[in-house]
Formats: sequence, structure tokens, C-alpha cells
Amino acid sequence: MATITGTFKDPLGVALAGYVDFVPSSDLKNVGGVLVSGTQVRSLLTAGVLSVVLAAGNYFVRVPDSTQFIILVPDSSGSFDIWSLAQTAFSPLPDVDIGLPAGGAAGQVLVKDTSSDYDVSWVTIAGAGGAATSLTLTCPEDLSTHSIEVRLVQGQYVLYIVP
Repeated sequence: MATITGTFKDPLGVALAGYVDFVPSSDLKNVGGVLVSGTQVRSLLTAGVLSVVLAAGNYFVRVPDSTQFIILVPDSSGSFDIWSLAQTAFSPLPDVDIGLPAGGAAGQVLVKDTSSDYDVSWVTIAGAGGAATSLTLTCPEDLSTHSIEVRLVQGQYVLYIVP
């Protein structure tokens, strides 16, 4: 077990208040883009000063000012400054069975393979890959009473059928 110490201040030099959370990286799961963990060690900052005892291993650290980083606690007793243990690169998150599948190439789209949840794959759409010069639509609505509008929504063009 090692004692981890450190001082936390905001950019103006004011001591941070609140809790610092330490989550063993082996317990982290990426579920739909959200980090989830069943275990954590929580330590209260006293006038911005931290002192916590941790077992050896990698920990994901969350600080009250929303700073997040990874530390590697050595397998030895003693006292260590948290900033000397901070890793420059985050460890990869464990793979889980839900979320986007790995892979995909430029021009491919994500398509459901069956009606089952999370059963998707990357597919190349015929004719994709360049700028469209024409577009053929099959419309379920009667276009004599509806029209099609093209709107720019968050940087992408979207077709709307409007009565």
C-alpha cells in the first residue's frame, strides 16, 4: 500500500474543495460511451490537500474541477506525490459487448443486421464515396400534397417531407 499526496488548486491559486475519486482501471467499463465502475476510493480534499492510501495499480482519477487523468501506483510502500504518478497516455478501456463495433472505413455506414439490440455492422452503400450529383427517393407520402425540404442541421443536410 502506498500513500498518495498532492495539492489541488484552481487556475487562480484557490484551493479546491470536494472529493477526489480513484477508480481502479481494471474496474472501468465503457458502456455506450459512458465510463461505469462498481468500485472507487473517495478522498476528501482538506484545504486543497490530498492524502489517501491505495493498493498498487492503475487508477482513473476525477478531481472536483472536472480534471481527469490516470495514475500508476507503484507496488511499494512509501509516500508519493500524485503528479509524479500521473501517466501521459491513458490506458485503453476494456472492451465490452455494446457500443459501436470497431472498424469501418471512409464512406461506410452503420446498419442493423437483425432486430436484436446491438446487432450492427459497417456496410458500404453502393455508389457512396463521392459528392452526389443526383438523388432518387422513394417516398411513402403523396408528393402532390407534400413537399421535400433540405435543411442544414448541425453541419449535415437532412431531407424532410413536409405537408
